[in-house]
Amino acid sequence: MLLGSAAKKNQKKSKNKKTPRIIPIPKKGGVLPLIPIFAGLSALGALTGGVGNIVKVINELNSGKNTPIH
Repeated sequence: MLLGSAAKKNQKKSKNKKTPRIIPIPKKGGVLPLIPIFAGLSALGALTGGVGNIVKVINELNSGKNTPIH
């Protein structure tokens, strides 16, 4: 009988182990996470377009054409 009660005590001790907490992460996010990415791409496009226009004006001024810029 002693062997049977010792086995029960070992089972009870093994059940009290703490399980790690798992934070649920949604599997699908939809379009909402993509909004900052598209905003960044739009800002980058505007920045490169502005720099391109500045370079174009500087090249026109340095080309020797004495025409006013309109």
